[in-house]
Amino acid sequence: MRKWFENFWYHHKWVTIIVVFFVTVAIILTVQTFTRKNYDAAFMLIGRGGGIERTEYNDIVSTLTRFCDDVDKNGEKNVLFSRETFIADQSDSAAGYLNSNVTSFMRSALYQNYYIFFIDPVLYESYKGSGMFVTLESTVGEVPVEMKYDDFAIKYDSLKIKELPGMSAIPSESLIVIKTVPYYSSKSKTEKETLSQAAHAEILKKIVEYGALE
Repeated sequence: MRKWFENFWYHHKWVTIIVVFFVTVAIILTVQTFTRKNYDAAFMLIGRGGGIERTEYNDIVSTLTRFCDDVDKNGEKNVLFSRETFIADQSDSAAGYLNSNVTSFMRSALYQNYYIFFIDPVLYESYKGSGMFVTLESTVGEVPVEMKYDDFAIKYDSLKIKELPGMSAIPSESLIVIKTVPYYSSKSKTEKETLSQAAHAEILKKIVEYGALE
């Protein structure tokens, strides 16, 4: 048996290695395909959110889920809430390092699956002219004047949702915006992302309808 194996390995070594490699890759891709979680909504906090504890994080996800629909109709609502720390105070010793991570994220943000951003107003002002965000009127519809920061952004500290579990951990100065649908050469991809943006706009509309802080 050993002699047979040595003879086989001598003649078919590289073929075997290549076949094993591609089979392994195929198995990994298959497992990832069937275990990857699909999210009905994806939120991104970019601001002073580094101190959010696990319990607060879970409460935030639970609260945001209340305003979401089961978009993919799989019988459950799955929400992704992610964070990138941004420090507006440039005198802070950690600002340079942490904000460079945000810069890297913003370069790719247009093509990521996040459509609702809780964003620091300083960072927002840097990007609002870039075309990354869409007007509230074109997506959410009419927003009460006391909630509006400008035509693109809602003042988080004006919203009643702040009083719900976990939401006080989100910095009160945050603004809420909706990301634009980027250009895709694929028509089907564009249609899919347009539907995703519309679903997120509906979430923000429900948040607005939930009311303003007294």
